[in-house]
Amino acid sequence: MNNLQPTSNREPWIDFAKGITLLLVIIGHTVSGVLSGAIYSFHMPLFFILSGITAKLSSSAQQFSDKTQHSFRRLMFPFFLIYTIQTVVYLLRHFSNIQQDASFLPAYLKERILAGIFSSGVTISVFDTEVLYVGVIWFFPALFIGKTLFDYMHLKLTAKQFPLICLLCSIAGVVIGQYQCLPLSFDVVLAIMPLFYIGQHFNVFNVKKSPIKKFFLYALIWGIFLIITYVLGHHCLELASRRYPAYPLCFITALAGTLMVSEFSVFCCQYNFLSRPIQYIGKNSLYLLCIHTLEWDYLTKLWNISSNMYICTIIRILLDLSLFLLFMLMRSKHFKR
Repeated sequence: MNNLQPTSNREPWIDFAKGITLLLVIIGHTVSGVLSGAIYSFHMPLFFILSGITAKLSSSAQQFSDKTQHSFRRLMFPFFLIYTIQTVVYLLRHFSNIQQDASFLPAYLKERILAGIFSSGVTISVFDTEVLYVGVIWFFPALFIGKTLFDYMHLKLTAKQFPLICLLCSIAGVVIGQYQCLPLSFDVVLAIMPLFYIGQHFNVFNVKKSPIKKFFLYALIWGIFLIITYVLGHHCLELASRRYPAYPLCFITALAGTLMVSEFSVFCCQYNFLSRPIQYIGKNSLYLLCIHTLEWDYLTKLWNISSNMYICTIIRILLDLSLFLLFMLMRSKHFKR
């Protein structure tokens, strides 16, 4: 959820939008039903659109190479780190199985390698073989490959060709994903190409002008298209599961939801004392996402203690934020040495 390269002049509303949406991600992963579907309809697309806004595209092959290397370190390192932690912890928990069954370790490592190759957010079937999910961290390779591919196409295509190819990539990704999921969620990567393009041209929406009026307007549009896509497709948009109800209307829903959150963020950033905590979360959203992922794997019992999903949601948010602030405190002390 961080930029391809850091920017010196950060837009406060973008950090606020990232922060508030990451909290919605936690909520969406905890609740179920209508609220979860409503959040899913725009929360991941929003991050891809915001990445398109903040990315400075390459103007030369050398710049493309440098930025790709930086992006790989920025996004793929946490993916490999969390993936390794998950693998090691699972093996430690099942150490007795390894001792008793000689086939356990090779079989499990084969499953994990296959899961890493496909990096899917949900369990999928590949040629009648079940491939386990990697969970939330599917986002990291998808964002890395997506931004890299988008940057490369910008470098090689003309201004007229670029939007058309992005659209064709999206159609291909959606169609392919309905029949066969590709390694590294590449079918999803293709499907989201227009989201990066929208981000690059987001200034046409002029979100800083009349944010309150436009917030209600976009909220209305989002609500209408959410209902339409759900009625037509019987689902809400969910990228990890390859659900694209009433495509491309589901992407219009995602755009309207992104604009709704953006206008709300612009308005809230007029009041620094209220918006700064959320901006801080947005600036460091990568760390909170990693904590949320690991918490999901190992600390579920700490928040899943009630039959009321809203109570569980509040506890989970407080838990994730507490761990996040503890990590940021330890990190700041480390860099002061």
